[in-house]
Amino acid sequence: MMGARAEELRFVEDVIALNDRLTFGGLPAAVAGAPLHRHDSPDGDLCTIAVFESQLPFRYVLGIHGFRLAQFAKRGWICPKLLYRSASSHEPLREPGLPDSVHIVALDTETGRIRGYTCLTGSPDPEPLPLDNPRRRRLTVERDHHVDLLTRLAAPGRTTHQIYEVKRQLRDADMARSVLAARVPWHVMVGLGRSLLALRRARSEVLVVGDGKEGASLRHLRLMGLDVEVVEAPPPRVPRTDLFWPLFDTDVHARPFITRLSEHFSEDITAIETFLRTASDTESIRVLMQDRAATYRRELQ
Repeated sequence: MMGARAEELRFVEDVIALNDRLTFGGLPAAVAGAPLHRHDSPDGDLCTIAVFESQLPFRYVLGIHGFRLAQFAKRGWICPKLLYRSASSHEPLREPGLPDSVHIVALDTETGRIRGYTCLTGSPDPEPLPLDNPRRRRLTVERDHHVDLLTRLAAPGRTTHQIYEVKRQLRDADMARSVLAARVPWHVMVGLGRSLLALRRARSEVLVVGDGKEGASLRHLRLMGLDVEVVEAPPPRVPRTDLFWPLFDTDVHARPFITRLSEHFSEDITAIETFLRTASDTESIRVLMQDRAATYRRELQ
């Protein structure tokens, strides 16, 4: 945050403090209809739920977008000057009329705090278009990396409304190292996997795009059983007018990817779920990671 003025930094601190006061213990009961996924951990310390944004009261939508912004601010991934000018306490919301986003939230049942999170963002096209249609709107990852990910995937019957962008893979920055902290990303991954399976049932096919770093989000996606294809592209070029440009101001850049649900994806997610029912210490999580890594290597053969 070098170069930021004192009032800009104070505003960032106020935004973080405001969102840190929010709790989400009432979110599961406020969901309209059945969630895409819900899992309550055996020891009762974590509730993971996946829902369409339209299923949530607006106050929770704002709260989730506030959590996202605060988490990025804590990591130094936002521009204080631009946040100050925006006078906003949450990330920008999507325009109405677009395909529904899916929020996957892992809640600490004791405090009501969000401990883990990711989302699936639908196409920016109000109406479904062929992937090679020149009128289709570019996905965020395509704009950031100046790359066309979808045209080469065009096929009869395949539209932009079957494409989802996985974004904001977060664990609460305030979590201390603990068994719970080690488990949270896996519970979020299961929620993500169950959401993708539900979307595939509804749309016959789902493709997922995004960007990530090797050893971080790309590794997690592979370990959960997704077929990840990394696409060669130049480093992202994000203008300094973008609120999140500091996220890209690094020597180690995220790489765009396309991923598909493999034929055994459902079995992979079930295997992780089964393991989490008895994962009670950090050694259990280490064994889970080793098991998933071995499975991934076998599937490559």
